[in-house]
Amino acid sequence: MRTSHPLMASVSYSLRHPIIKIGVVMSAIAVITAMTVGALYWWPAYSEIQTLNGLIKEKRRQIIDEIRTAQIYEAYSSAAKQVAVFEKKLNSHAGQAGLVNNIDRLAIKRNVRIVSEAYDEGKEKDGYMPLYLDLTVQGDYQGLREFFLDVHTLPTWSFIEEASLSRLQGTEDLVKAQLRLITYHKVDVAGIMGPPS
Repeated sequence: MRTSHPLMASVSYSLRHPIIKIGVVMSAIAVITAMTVGALYWWPAYSEIQTLNGLIKEKRRQIIDEIRTAQIYEAYSSAAKQVAVFEKKLNSHAGQAGLVNNIDRLAIKRNVRIVSEAYDEGKEKDGYMPLYLDLTVQGDYQGLREFFLDVHTLPTWSFIEEASLSRLQGTEDLVKAQLRLITYHKVDVAGIMGPPS
């Protein structure tokens, strides 16, 4: 069968030459050898890279776990300290006299004037008695703000339940605040309030 294309005819004729045949066989052997050597080199390198990637992922996971553990421990330690403070405040036997003294000291510290105050005791529940304090105070905005923020620093568990602010008539910088504070204090086993502190 004759090849119609002159180039194909030339290639077909050249392939019949013994040197060309040897060259083709040698080229094929060289390609197979190169591929074999390449595969033998590539596969261990690929396996090593995969192993290193696995080790990196594992190390990264360990570092993240250590960071999370440290964060959880820090949060737990902080919460434990807060619980201790909270329990100390709840176990306080401070009565009305103690609360009055604490509020007066706080007002003087923040340059706030107490205009009026009224106290009322709630019903005992679970060994703790709520004491309600209705206050009318006045001062500049910054002093009142600091007074509000400092309520939680009292030695008793006290917090502001309600608050309303209004500008004091006839002044530019004074503010009047009406507050309702609640303080919880412990009642002893016999149901009698402990001595005021």
